[in-house]
Amino acid sequence: MRNAKLYMVLQWLFFLPLILPVCLIFGAIQGAIQMTERIINQFLTDVSASKPSSFTYQQEESLL
Repeated sequence: MRNAKLYMVLQWLFFLPLILPVCLIFGAIQGAIQMTERIINQFLTDVSASKPSSFTYQQEESLL
């Protein structure tokens, strides 16, 4: 049993330096993609919802 634990520790020591940078890079890329999607969605929401009104304050008063 001790031999299996030692083997597992050695595997972790060998593969961790390989796996960790890949995970960090993948996480950074995924975060950048998600943030870009959020910014684009917010931009589209702001642009489509903010149509300027043709009414002015003085025109509204004259209608009352």
